[in-house]
Amino acid sequence: MTIRKTFFLCIFLPLLGVGFGCTFLGERPIPDWVEGQSQEFSPEKYLLGRGEAGTRDVAEQRAYAAVARIFHAQVNAQLQDNERYSQVDQDDQTKTSRRIQLDHLTQVSTEKVLADVKILEAWRRSDDKQYFVLAGLDRKKTEHLLRTRITKYDKAIERHVENGRTGTNVVTKLRGFKRAIRDMKLRQAVNADLQIISHTGEGIPTSYSPARIQQELDAYVLHKVHIAVQVTGDQQEQIYQAIWDGLNQEGFVTRNESQPVSSQDYAEQLQDHSHQKSPDFVITGTSRLEDLTLFDPLFKYVRWCSDLRVIESGGQRVIGAVSRSGREGHITQHEARVRATQAMQRAVSTDMAQLLAQFIYDDQQMALTLSSSSCLPLK
Repeated sequence: MTIRKTFFLCIFLPLLGVGFGCTFLGERPIPDWVEGQSQEFSPEKYLLGRGEAGTRDVAEQRAYAAVARIFHAQVNAQLQDNERYSQVDQDDQTKTSRRIQLDHLTQVSTEKVLADVKILEAWRRSDDKQYFVLAGLDRKKTEHLLRTRITKYDKAIERHVENGRTGTNVVTKLRGFKRAIRDMKLRQAVNADLQIISHTGEGIPTSYSPARIQQELDAYVLHKVHIAVQVTGDQQEQIYQAIWDGLNQEGFVTRNESQPVSSQDYAEQLQDHSHQKSPDFVITGTSRLEDLTLFDPLFKYVRWCSDLRVIESGGQRVIGAVSRSGREGHITQHEARVRATQAMQRAVSTDMAQLLAQFIYDDQQMALTLSSSSCLPLK
């Protein structure tokens, strides 16, 4: 057979569906990236990962995973370095919560970046039919997207800080500082991504310190925000303290000057101090414990209930309400009441603080809770 005929058979017969191999002409050579560094897909241009498996799907998954492992490892290292100098909280619980939040923001940011990973090339070895896949992330394209995102965060942070420092009312200032801190954390995660994607390993310096803005927020809350708490009913002191514990956990570390008082005493206090600045927020409500008579030869039961409201600007507007109830039991009436009190404290501490925090810090104001009272008399 002549060379011309051989060429014709090898090139055109496969197009007609005739399947035979011209192996003597040589198979596709091994790509350089299978055993070493690629010249076409250099590490300077791409963040690369390689996968190998008996099927192409598995090989592709392993290639994607290889890129993700490299990215996650380096991003975590960047954030740990940032955490060493940005952490200002001393409470262990606060540290843990902040670490979890940073990890979550980092994961979300990283997943957005890794969504742009592409399969660059694939090759199959003929002797054992093993697949090799190269996946990569275009550094230049991704870096441009991240820089654009950081620029948007910087503009938002500057606007929020300005609102925090010069806002016309308490809510505007609190929201400004809090949203600035939130966007700083988001920016920190994106900047960590940028430091990995950029071949130089450099990010974009920030104009604001998260620790400094947090200190400004804490100082403003401590010295300028006045929250009054009015609690009536059973277990006043315990519920009063539970409310303040919850407020402190949400960052409302204010001067704790109010005490659990009756409605009449509270009205008299407001009248006596009418010349002073009225509270920015008033938390008012009642709590109650009721012994239950149930057919149970072993346990005694106590029902607990609490109805609380948050009022803004000296009683002008109710911004939220929380009504909770439950039942606790024990072999003695005393222990049942203790357990009921503790359950009511946990509910009050969490719900009231989150209600106030959500109203102040969220983009949309909370609507008034329309649930009926939990402290209705038992029939």
